[in-house]
Amino acid sequence: MRSNLSVSRIVVATALMLTAAACSEHAREETKEAGDAIAADARAGADKAAAQSREAGREIADSAKEVANTAADKTKEAAREVADATKRGAETVAEAGSDAWVTTKVKAKLLDESTLKGSAIDGDTSNHIVTLKGNVPSAAGKTRAESIAIGTEGVTRVVNQLVVKPNAGC
Repeated sequence: MRSNLSVSRIVVATALMLTAAACSEHAREETKEAGDAIAADARAGADKAAAQSREAGREIADSAKEVANTAADKTKEAAREVADATKRGAETVAEAGSDAWVTTKVKAKLLDESTLKGSAIDGDTSNHIVTLKGNVPSAAGKTRAESIAIGTEGVTRVVNQLVVKPNAGC
């Protein structure tokens, strides 16, 4: 009976070993499947994160492009405003210079006129309109001064405020 007991033990031990081996193989397969599933989930998560990162990058690039375009538009607008202001300033300076030049030409012509000897004439020009002020010795002198002023290049009109005072220059 001892021999049957030994054989039985051997059979049970062999059965246990086969069962353990089968369980171990099954556990190995389940572990591999779980690892594959985890890896697939990780790849899917990485792909999703990469797609989200690309989309965020596109949105940032679009926003940056929009900001750059807005800055360029504002810069162009500011440059136009500066150019316009500069042009207006230059026109004002040219106009003032032109008026001063007209006044100088009128005064020079008045000094050379013999009928105006002994006169005290002052002239001023604004927007090409000459205003004559002061004293002249005769009505003819008043008329001649106005005639000289209106005949000067750049003069559009004359305001004659000259006063006739005989012996004005004495």
